[in-house]
Amino acid sequence: MSKNLRVFLLVFGGVSILLLGLSLYVVLSTRSFLNSAEKTRGKVVDFIESVDTEGDVTYAPIVVYKTVTGEQMIYASSQYSYPAAYEENELVDVYYDRTKPNSERLSGIFSLWGGAIITGILGLIFGVAPLLIYRSIRKERKRKELISSK
Repeated sequence: MSKNLRVFLLVFGGVSILLLGLSLYVVLSTRSFLNSAEKTRGKVVDFIESVDTEGDVTYAPIVVYKTVTGEQMIYASSQYSYPAAYEENELVDVYYDRTKPNSERLSGIFSLWGGAIITGILGLIFGVAPLLIYRSIRKERKRKELISSK
């Protein structure tokens, strides 16, 4: 196996391990947050619009909710989508940590687990690619050895 290929496989394998480790960290962090967070209902009251350079518009919800102490809070999500993931006046579950202001998260799958999903998938891709390449090289080597031994 050439030195360049060996470096390529090691780099991809290392990136895979880092991404999978990051995914595990995000999962554990999110679980910890959910275990200590308060859950309440909020109402989507408006949207933040974002327009990219091509003129495409995406929307992030603005949610009003009350804490367990009765304080009314406003949360502007940082997750944009098209079409909007929620409708105006829709009731949504909001998680927040009483001890950390601005820790809110909506209860959607991507809001809670998106970081773990993305880093986990990328980690698997970066891990599977070098394994497949390495396996292919080993098969080719064995095939050549069989041919040369005949």
